[in-house]
Amino acid sequence: EDISPILFSDSVLNAPAGNASICYGIQGAVHTIVGGTAASIKAAMMACRLIHEDGISRAVVVSAEEMNELSFHCRKKFGEPAMSEGAGVFLIEDGSVRTGKQVYCQIAGYASHIDAAPDVSFHKAVEKALSMAGIAKHDLDFALTDMPPGMRMQHLDGIPSDTVSRYTGNAFCVSSAWNIMLAASMIFKGALPASFIKRCEEKSKLNTIQNVIVCNLEETGAAAALVLSKKERG
Repeated sequence: EDISPILFSDSVLNAPAGNASICYGIQGAVHTIVGGTAASIKAAMMACRLIHEDGISRAVVVSAEEMNELSFHCRKKFGEPAMSEGAGVFLIEDGSVRTGKQVYCQIAGYASHIDAAPDVSFHKAVEKALSMAGIAKHDLDFALTDMPPGMRMQHLDGIPSDTVSRYTGNAFCVSSAWNIMLAASMIFKGALPASFIKRCEEKSKLNTIQNVIVCNLEETGAAAALVLSKKERG
């Protein structure tokens, strides 16, 4: 009775993250984000806030999903595609601290929103992220999202889009982490993987990738968006 449900995610569910930090000697706060497919995006957002507001120099963001045997059989019984599993890890550092290490990109903007109307939620999350990044939607070169193709066309206004899940299978929140990692690699190299280019009708900007948005819209109406942009080398 003395345990607050508000602290549940940072206590019981935080145990795996805490164990990992102990094993690898990582110091500092450990937090666990509870949510759906957008949880990895929200974890990246939290890392950015800790850097900007709490003065930490770097944060490790980790996502992991393991297939549950019961879930596998239930999805198979009802003809649903099997979920994938795996993990994704990326490092976010304070851009004002020069480490001399290779920088893939910068996180230019981020936002999340929840509304009973999913359309409203998604548009507000994207608008806030773009506003923070200081760019317009037409400045985006590509979008990485696990939203169905029809919803992408409806919500992304024709921005070329795809997802790593098409190759790996849907790994729930880990797919968003993989999309973030792929977006960073695309921006660093300035181009899309050849397999992605073949599927895109609009190819005019696909060899000069500067700005990529990673976003997701959950069935509950929760949406999150992360804008990654090219980091000028100086």
